[in-house]
Amino acid sequence: MKNARGFLIVLTFVLIFLFPFNSHSAITKDLYKNYYVPAFELQRNNGEFIVYIVKDNSYKEAGKLSFNKYFTQKDLDLSKYVKQGELVNIILSQKGGGASHIDSISLGGKPPVKINGNENGLKKLSKKDFDVIDSHNKSIKISFNNDIKDYTLSLTARIEETIISKTPFRFPIINTYKPITDKSEFYKYSLNSKMGKCLLDGNLNEIKNWSPFFKEYSISGTGHPSNYTYGWVYNDDKNLYVAIDFTGDNTKDGEKDYAEVHIKTDEGIKNFRVSEVDKLWGKPGFLYTERAGYQHKVYEFKIPLNEIFSDVKNKSNEIQIAFSTYGTDAPKEQYYYYEALIDSDNNVSTGGTVHVKQKGSEEDINGIDYIVTAYVTYDEGFYIDTIVTQRYNGSAFVAIDINDTDYPINVGNGVNGATAIEFLTSRANLNNPTGTMKIVYHASISLANDYTSPFYFQQGLGIPALNKTGFIILSIMIGFISIYFIKTRKTHMGKLLFLIFAIVSIATFAWAATITIDGNVNDWNGINSSVTDPEDDSSIDDPLEDIIAGFMTSDSNNYYFRMDINVPVG
Repeated sequence: MKNARGFLIVLTFVLIFLFPFNSHSAITKDLYKNYYVPAFELQRNNGEFIVYIVKDNSYKEAGKLSFNKYFTQKDLDLSKYVKQGELVNIILSQKGGGASHIDSISLGGKPPVKINGNENGLKKLSKKDFDVIDSHNKSIKISFNNDIKDYTLSLTARIEETIISKTPFRFPIINTYKPITDKSEFYKYSLNSKMGKCLLDGNLNEIKNWSPFFKEYSISGTGHPSNYTYGWVYNDDKNLYVAIDFTGDNTKDGEKDYAEVHIKTDEGIKNFRVSEVDKLWGKPGFLYTERAGYQHKVYEFKIPLNEIFSDVKNKSNEIQIAFSTYGTDAPKEQYYYYEALIDSDNNVSTGGTVHVKQKGSEEDINGIDYIVTAYVTYDEGFYIDTIVTQRYNGSAFVAIDINDTDYPINVGNGVNGATAIEFLTSRANLNNPTGTMKIVYHASISLANDYTSPFYFQQGLGIPALNKTGFIILSIMIGFISIYFIKTRKTHMGKLLFLIFAIVSIATFAWAATITIDGNVNDWNGINSSVTDPEDDSSIDDPLEDIIAGFMTSDSNNYYFRMDINVPVG
């Protein structure tokens, strides 16, 4: 018996050692493992942190580290600025961009020993765990012990754009990207099914041991961690209470952050908002919870039932309710992407593999050397936001060119009233290929896909295309020479020059079909489609990624791609 008790005691200590009851460390483990940074964002920079070395009350710039809106690690060698044995003091100062946040910083793999001006700085910056500090418009002094041999400064941070998405997450998630109206989807809450009271204190103690009313995975498009959003709904005889744990919003952005409750009533949709400045219906908080081990936003609501029902005594037993959250943490922009999958040497044994699917079929496309992708958004208009060219490097596709020019799209300008998506890449981006290329067109959003049969593009002759000025000069020169020959009675020579001029002009324009990416497809006139595709064969019957025709042409500088998708006017 004593041996059994002793065994259980030892086993208990072993389990505690192996599985410590530290919810924060357990739930933040491997968060960065699933943290996704789109390929086209890797080379985009919104601003930079300038690193200064501080010595004897003076400071010297040691370097600059550039960042985009995604948390990424950047390194800087400080070995020529510090001496072994002395305390290393640095100052980080942001330049350019919008809001910025730092997740971790280390020197030679070791965390700092002092951070001026931030109460929880040492705790927050000691490791990569999304527990961040605000660094916008701040100069942050950080000190490190000098008991190391490696003087590599490693900084994990992000800098937002100055203009950011204002699209909130919606729950149910089918409402995302849409306004909440009486035609939206709603959860149904049965009144009195969960009874309780809420103390509006910005904590979530009341619901600590309750199962959530809803739990939805929120994929961030703003650089915040993607994580679950949880909601609880309960009531007493006077009020409806709502608690929201918005775990993805790990940044505190003042009045920009909010949560909203939408209730469908006989009088229409009633909206109740809580933020740092809107506290009539509740209170926000910024704390650690059992569901996320980094500080993040939470919200509590207290909504009188007489605000929901015009006649409380004869109120319905069912409430139709929906929710919105925003914290500069916002969903991914509604990107569709249109791709040219290019086998530049027409050899399936080289290049990478891209998996595609459509209604009734899916397959691996082998031998892809380059991918040219046009990212199209229509949340604030319909236009190409970014064009990215990727090259297969033997193990993965990597971005080699990012064109962030906005290009317009005119709906209904394509074949039979479809919508043409035009995009381009330079010949140099594809390493100036020769011979025949094999191309597959692919359109997608999330799990929705459509793709075409492969088609072949034969490289044209290396005749340079003239610009308008050059063509005018050439015309004038040949015209004068022709007139000279005609005046000197050498009419046959003059006529021959005119004929040569006409042939060269036609050949040059036929080969050098320079396309302007402007939403107008008149410059595609005379260019036959390279491939056609059946209508209504997208994997989820989405016309915005249902390809019906594809075109391709080139001039001496660029390749031009066009996909007509099954979206008519209206």
